[in-house]
Amino acid sequence: MLATIANWVFPRIAPMHPAVFLGLVALAAVTLGHLGLRRSRELGGAGRGWALTGMVVGYIIFAIMAAGLLILTPAYSTTSVVIHP
Repeated sequence: MLATIANWVFPRIAPMHPAVFLGLVALAAVTLGHLGLRRSRELGGAGRGWALTGMVVGYIIFAIMAAGLLILTPAYSTTSVVIHP
């Protein structure tokens, strides 16, 4: 069954741009980190470190992606128009 799931998932993920894939991983890390933090409160602190690690790593990935977007967007959006008389 695991092979069937892998055969269905990987061909759909493989052609994805790495930045999109990394963004999805960061989104999952932040979301599951927040859920884990809430769950760790219910369990008396068990798993709190893992939840915080997921949140921190996810937010760091988001910050790096946002910085890259801010740096690269002006480079791609500038156009030079030359008007000849």
